[in-house]
Amino acid sequence: MNFRLQLRWHSGIFTLVIIFFLASLTTLKAQPNTSISLDKPKKFEDRQLTSEKTAEKKNTLMRRFTQSGFTHYNYYFNAEQKLQDILIAAKGQFKEDYTQLLPFYNYTLDATANEQSMLDSLLYKCTAGILLHDLRNAWIDDLYLLLGKGYYYRKDFDSAAFTFQYINYAYAPKDDGYDIPLGSNASNTNGIFTIVTKEQRNLWKKIWTNPPVRNEALLWQVRTMIEQSKIAEASGLIELLQADPFFPNRLHPELHEVQAYLFYTQKIYDSAAFHLQESLSLAGNQPEKSRWQYLIAQLWQAAGKPAQAAVYYEKAADKTNNPVMEVYARLNLAEIQTKAGSGKTATHIQSLLQMSKREKYQAYQDIILYAAAKLAYQQGDYAMSEQILSKATKVIDADPEQRAKNFLLLGNIAYEQEKFSLASAAYDSLNASLLPTVDQQLVTLRKPALANISKLQNTILLQDSLLKIAAMPVDTRNALLKKLVRQLRKEQGLKESADDLPSDNFNNNQTDNSNLFSNNNAADFYFANNGVKSRGFTEFKAKWGDRPDVDNWRRMAAVERTIQSFQPNMQQNSDALADNKPGSDNADITMETLIEQIPQTAQQKAIADSIIADALLSTANTLLRDLDNYTAAVNSYQQLLLRYPNRRSLEILKDFYLSCQYAGLNKRADSVQGLMRIYYPNDATVQQLLSGTKQQSKDA
Repeated sequence: MNFRLQLRWHSGIFTLVIIFFLASLTTLKAQPNTSISLDKPKKFEDRQLTSEKTAEKKNTLMRRFTQSGFTHYNYYFNAEQKLQDILIAAKGQFKEDYTQLLPFYNYTLDATANEQSMLDSLLYKCTAGILLHDLRNAWIDDLYLLLGKGYYYRKDFDSAAFTFQYINYAYAPKDDGYDIPLGSNASNTNGIFTIVTKEQRNLWKKIWTNPPVRNEALLWQVRTMIEQSKIAEASGLIELLQADPFFPNRLHPELHEVQAYLFYTQKIYDSAAFHLQESLSLAGNQPEKSRWQYLIAQLWQAAGKPAQAAVYYEKAADKTNNPVMEVYARLNLAEIQTKAGSGKTATHIQSLLQMSKREKYQAYQDIILYAAAKLAYQQGDYAMSEQILSKATKVIDADPEQRAKNFLLLGNIAYEQEKFSLASAAYDSLNASLLPTVDQQLVTLRKPALANISKLQNTILLQDSLLKIAAMPVDTRNALLKKLVRQLRKEQGLKESADDLPSDNFNNNQTDNSNLFSNNNAADFYFANNGVKSRGFTEFKAKWGDRPDVDNWRRMAAVERTIQSFQPNMQQNSDALADNKPGSDNADITMETLIEQIPQTAQQKAIADSIIADALLSTANTLLRDLDNYTAAVNSYQQLLLRYPNRRSLEILKDFYLSCQYAGLNKRADSVQGLMRIYYPNDATVQQLLSGTKQQSKDA
């Protein structure tokens, strides 16, 4: 009995809901005076579409129900799904660069326009949904709005603007359409100026119908105007919507979004940041919200308001699930705090280094290390920055673009520190085509000159090392050369000479010429035999040494050796001599062949000094004329003249003097000027140069 009562009660509730639903269908009416005129092929002139019968058919309750249902679920739903698929595809192709100001949206209209087949399907669905149904049903205006969006994402802005304008006209709150110019006094009724559709929706309308689309179409009209570069028209329409007392609250976030987009395109970053903050609720998911928070921080930073930027960088870093965004957010936050003198830079560097070791961030290790190196560089700790970048360049499977950035930063830091061999090796290791245009031009300019300077510095290092070795006591020199012979023979896979072999209790005369894979026991597979595997590993290591499991290991080894070469010690001498080993790979490497390269007579030492002096001069001239690096040129000229005073020619002194002037080193320029007066007092060129300097000082 209780069950029957409960069933009857539920049936009554259901019946009541159906009655209210059917009653609400009386409100499902579109603009009554809309109509469509079509130019048909002659074959179909006498056939009418459902939309053309709108005025002929009685709009009964059942007709409204069926027409709205079919339009909604057979056409509008599928068209809306197509639009979402287009945006998903465009967003999937989009790649962020967190080192630059992010684009406003995480897709481009070029990408959406490329989805031609889906856009055609979307426009077809919208058009068919309108033409094949009664124009009085509740989803026609939604299809028009979707049609306008389709044109917008196809970059057909004229058609999009026409569609949104038609919605503004056809669905205005007047029986005879809305042909009143926007902003005219004709819109002023009862003392209230308005251009929007006033939304007075009861509960049932909210449940069973979509809101009127005309107000939303006005916002899309603003977006279209922005893309058409009609900034004045877009700004004027935004002002009208802002001031309209009937503009619906539900669309305020969308209004803030188009305002932010307008200010973003005009590079008014503080206003763009403010309005974008007000539209964060429109983000489709947490990643998109974090992205907008990162963009807000960038906008505040570009507007010169670091305090507000720091707040949103922190929010983006805390909430995002994108490790790359988190790294750059923390990097930018650290930069802001460093400039503010918070003293937290070292903490941020250590935090990033710890992050790079966590398994979660292994795929982004190169980016994290780059961020840490950049912080160390900005703090002035160049040694730490070079050390971190050295690790970053060794990361396996690194992103090619990030790898190029790592080498670029390493090269730039080395260049600033006048470590030109390291800079040359770094620039030579990067793919310049992956860099921005400005950086490509920089690398293209520096690379040839640095390659030349690197050779000159290697020449200087070699001759200096040979002179130092020549000055060593005989025992020390022989020990160094003996060690070097072993190293070189090992690198070439040669056996040690009898003189260099260590004495031990083993019988070195017994050699095993057996093949690793020759095994009398056929059942004993090579890779299952630990003894044979161990022997193979030993022989490989003896021939090839320790090879890292990275791409371009030879080039990486060169970079590492260059970094280490700036640590002055005895190893530097042996490395330089090793680089000067006999040219032929088949040449016998012995103590005698190395001793022959050491300058021992006065004439040989004079030749070595002459080579060094010429290399120093060529280095200084290259820095002055090819790189415009005046400070480094001054240092090279000074090193040349301090070490070889007899090279004090007029041409060198003039270049030295000009380098000092261009570098702004006035005191040093005065010193060089004094040298020219002493050694070349009557030279006309000197007099002209000095008088020109005096005139410049008077004019200043």
